[in-house]
Amino acid sequence: MNTESQQPESLLTSSVERLRHELDRWLDVAWTQGERAMDQLGMKGVERDWCPPIDVIETGESVLVEVELPGIDPGSVDVTLAGNMLTVTAPIRATNQEGQIRRRERPRGRFKRSIPLPASVNPDEVSAETRHGLLTITVAKVEKEKVRHVVVKGASSEPALDPQLTTYE
Repeated sequence: MNTESQQPESLLTSSVERLRHELDRWLDVAWTQGERAMDQLGMKGVERDWCPPIDVIETGESVLVEVELPGIDPGSVDVTLAGNMLTVTAPIRATNQEGQIRRRERPRGRFKRSIPLPASVNPDEVSAETRHGLLTITVAKVEKEKVRHVVVKGASSEPALDPQLTTYE
């Protein structure tokens, strides 16, 4: 009997999951088709925040952060480090082409991406370079503090119990 009562619950759970998946798919289609329809009509689509994709790689000596920034001038990128929080900010410039925009999918405006680093880092040893639209930031990790053992000393002249003062009943 116990297996019979679990089957309907299992079927209900899977049905709800399928329904949720289908609803998510429909919402995604409505969102993208709605933007495309507005683009086809020459209307400006809804602006969305853009965050570039990143990879964070921890090695034995450093933390590497790779940020995809295609088409962004390296001189306009601002990289700051506060504690273990790395922040990358840059403007995204739109092209200044003559004519009516029929489709716009590339981001524009400004982005700001804050990345928590997975280890303690040295703020004095940070480098950043860009090559082919990939910004690579290298931050040296702080050397692990050495464990120090402390010897606990006892008092060397502890008074011994005087057997004459001890009474037993």
